[in-house]
Amino acid sequence: MSTFQLESLPYQTDAVEAVVRVFEGTPKAAAYEQVGNQCQLSWDQYSANLKAIDQRHRISDEQSNLTEPEDDQPIDVCVEMETGTGKTLVYLRTIHRLHAAYGWTKFIVVVPTIAIRAGVT
Repeated sequence: MSTFQLESLPYQTDAVEAVVRVFEGTPKAAAYEQVGNQCQLSWDQYSANLKAIDQRHRISDEQSNLTEPEDDQPIDVCVEMETGTGKTLVYLRTIHRLHAAYGWTKFIVVVPTIAIRAGVT
């Protein structure tokens, strides 16, 4: 039986942990709950989490450009990475960590081209 070893690079781990920290303070869903992912954080909680992440990574307020969404608009979290940096591994690890931390089970991964989608299905 052959096994393979995945290399874990610091910037990949940082990306995963940053996404998990965005939702810090969200209670973990109970295993028996049959509902979609829920996060009841207020904008103040989100923005505090985002500002803490920005400070950790030395991102200025101007670069971050946080603006409160309009009423009832969702908050989108987008992770952008250059080609060849391990995005597939990062989003799979992010899904795993979000499930472990918050019990979330539903995820949508959007890719820009059919060729990329074919490579990850």
